[in-house]
Amino acid sequence: MKLVGIRMLQIGEKLSTAIRMADGRVLLPAGAQVTEKYIERLKKIGIFSVYVEDEAFDDVKVMAALQDNTKVEALKVIAKVYSMAEKDKLFDEYEVKAVVKKMIEDVRAVIGSPINLFNTYMVEDSRHLHAVHVCVITIAMGLTKGLPIDMLEDFAVGALLHDVKLPVMEADKTQFHTQDGFEYLKQHRSLSARSYMIAYAHHEHYDGSGFPRGASKGDIYEGARLVAVADMYDNLVSGYGKHEVMAPHEAFEFMSMQIDKVLDEEMVEYFKNCIALYPTGVTVHLSSGKKGLVVRQNMKMPFRPVVRICEEGDCTEYNLLQELTLFIDKVYME
Repeated sequence: MKLVGIRMLQIGEKLSTAIRMADGRVLLPAGAQVTEKYIERLKKIGIFSVYVEDEAFDDVKVMAALQDNTKVEALKVIAKVYSMAEKDKLFDEYEVKAVVKKMIEDVRAVIGSPINLFNTYMVEDSRHLHAVHVCVITIAMGLTKGLPIDMLEDFAVGALLHDVKLPVMEADKTQFHTQDGFEYLKQHRSLSARSYMIAYAHHEHYDGSGFPRGASKGDIYEGARLVAVADMYDNLVSGYGKHEVMAPHEAFEFMSMQIDKVLDEEMVEYFKNCIALYPTGVTVHLSSGKKGLVVRQNMKMPFRPVVRICEEGDCTEYNLLQELTLFIDKVYME
């Protein structure tokens, strides 16, 4: 399979991965042949890249960070939570904890290689998908860091709920969503302080320029420093929060410039060691002048994946961890 942007999608190509509704129903099945109507439909629902079949890369497999049933449940749970938060009513905290445990197990199963975050779900509210993605990234970072399981679970809950009060804030008062989220989550007696402190402090900046307290460096709660990295990354690659959409490697370059300003360098390093910055299946242009497909990842070396170049039926793989004179200078994701 290969990852193709909607603009590069060809009529007649076949989807290798199903496109689903938020509730798990299949919108377009795997094997569906691409038509102009399907392309327009994908654009309308906000999916701009898809995996398609390709004989030269039929051995390329992409392991989703979450199983389909887990992702469906997570989207359903966060939708319920946001609905209750808008009414200022308490949600089922045990349901949240249960789905977070499933998410941790799913991510743990694929953490041996940098994880690919690629969306094949149509969601009516992008805030739900953002919450799930931030949670997944936080879990991956926590596993890479070697956090104790009880701490990891609490941090993951905080990540899933970090923006719980943002949807109800007026446009000129959004900075208060951290304090309001903190106060709201504190009412849920079985939630750990580790969780609601993330809602409170995930917009603190390493240099002290953030809010609500203007805390800096190690005075910022550890879980919040993790989630701040995950939050910024998903904002950048999804365009959530009025950011311009960036490719994963572009987002990381932007984040690197925020080290010791907004972000903690240690937390960015954990992020770098667990996320695929050139997603498996994406077409890239190498410094040699040739195009190829990213077919595998190298753990802890996100900028140096394995690239396969196929010309006239002959394919050669280049492990950029070994081919030190080769570099990726362009990514084709549009």
